[in-house]
Amino acid sequence: MLVVHWTKHNNVGRVLRNGLAPQNKQLWSGDVLRGIWVYPFIGNQNSDGTWRRILKPHRGGANMNGIVFRLGESDFPCIAGSCSDTHFREPHTEIKSLGELTALLGIQTSRAIPDTQPLFEIILLNKIPAKRFIKTLKDRDASSANRRRLTAPELLEQ
Repeated sequence: MLVVHWTKHNNVGRVLRNGLAPQNKQLWSGDVLRGIWVYPFIGNQNSDGTWRRILKPHRGGANMNGIVFRLGESDFPCIAGSCSDTHFREPHTEIKSLGELTALLGIQTSRAIPDTQPLFEIILLNKIPAKRFIKTLKDRDASSANRRRLTAPELLEQ
């Protein structure tokens, strides 16, 4: 199963060199949880970008890049559920295997995901080495970010 971890654009170089390490995060309930937050990667730009769009305003509007990797048996046990479950309800659902995770998520490893749980998150407890990364998703192309937008009259002149 492929998952994506969203991080600020400025952190990508460090993550690609050192891998992903669990970080402390204060939940809305006030509890502190140590882990790596990842989300199912299904290959659909709109669905995969949902978390990027949600996280961006909470990170000061910074561009967010995704790090895609495959879950392995060494990543279990982990914690999983919908965002509202993991942030508001205790105890978290502890998952012991990939089969149990796919059953909870309601997907096959064919990358199909139901529309009923678009905010499903997985919290990994172990470090992920950089050699496991498959690809990096960019929030937007740097060249398009720096390119000046042409107005309608300027377009007609070309």
